[in-house]
Parts: sequence; C-alpha cells; structure tokens
Amino acid sequence: MAKSNCPPRSSFTRSFHKQYITIAFPRPSRLTATKPIYSHQRLTSRELDVFLRIACGQSLSDIANTLGASVKTIGSHRANILEKMELLHDVALVRYAVIHKLIPEDDLC
Repeated sequence: MAKSNCPPRSSFTRSFHKQYITIAFPRPSRLTATKPIYSHQRLTSRELDVFLRIACGQSLSDIANTLGASVKTIGSHRANILEKMELLHDVALVRYAVIHKLIPEDDLC
C-alpha cells in the first residue's frame, strides 16, 4: 500500500473539515441563474398581481374588492412586495414598474 501525504483522518478537526468542504465544493445558490433576476421576478403570482394593480393607481380597498380579499391581506401583500423589492414606498414601486416597462408610461392602466 502506498503511503499518503495526508495527515491521518483523526487529526482533521470538524471545523477544518467543514471549511475545506465549503471552499472545495461550494453549494450553488438557489438564485443563481444565467439571466439576471429582477426584483419583480421574486414575487409570487398574487403579489405580482397586487404590485401591478398598485402601480396602476388602484387603492388597497379597490384591489381587495376586485380580488375578493380583505384590505388587511392586500396590505400584507403590499408590505411583502416592498420588502422583497427593497423599495420604500408606493411611488418607488410605480417608478420601478414604468422603468421596467411593466405598465405603460403614457397612461397608467
């Protein structure tokens, strides 16, 4: 049997082993893709629907009536949208939608 240059297995500490595995074999990120991922692509289909309706100027109560949900639920969707997209307020949301051509510039829906 050929002698190995590696130290005996017992001399590796658990933390060293974890570091080596992490560096040698990095896990692919869930968000790694060949195309760039835009903020609106991280939204669920319901959040995207609410996002587009807010960007078109509908109030939360109008959206709630249209979708058959409570105003509180739509408010929660709005909060999730702003957090996922890293936006501070609805004006930034509308601006994002116009820049990315999700709504027409001329007339808001």
